[in-house]
Amino acid sequence: MRPVIVISNDFYNTHFDDLIGVPVTSNLEARDYCIELNNKDLVNGHLITVSKIKVDRVFSFDKNLIRKVIGKVNDKIHQQIIGILNNIIM
Repeated sequence: MRPVIVISNDFYNTHFDDLIGVPVTSNLEARDYCIELNNKDLVNGHLITVSKIKVDRVFSFDKNLIRKVIGKVNDKIHQQIIGILNNIIM
């Protein structure tokens, strides 16, 4: 089991059997296209340790694989994810 941030919108999430996300890792090794994530970046929930969001590793997965919700990122982190994705694809 691995943590992930779901980046697909609510419409997509309710109309399809899969979700689109980016992985979260506790490996803090410096790499491009990552965002550091800690508890102050969550609207609710709790992280066990400081982590990184690997924005350049977008993937889809079946929603039945979700075991639990850890939390929700704040708007600042959400906008950073969108900004990095735009930089990668534009």
